[in-house]
Amino acid sequence: MEAWLPFRDSYLDDILSRYGPGTPRHEVQCAACRSPSDLYRCSDCFGDRINCKSCIIDRHNLLPLHRIQVCKHSL
Repeated sequence: MEAWLPFRDSYLDDILSRYGPGTPRHEVQCAACRSPSDLYRCSDCFGDRINCKSCIIDRHNLLPLHRIQVCKHSL
């Protein structure tokens, strides 16, 4: 247990980042086009990339069964 304690904060940050960006809304950008608009993530895609609305639609044009989530932001 003591060997794990130095890594506790990085593990917690990684777990929490999967539920939305941990940075303020104005600092979060789309992974594809870098725009700071409303952001979305696909719970079925590998990698947990966060995209704007137009990029997520482009990426999922042929994947109609994937589940898209709106990311919650801290203001």
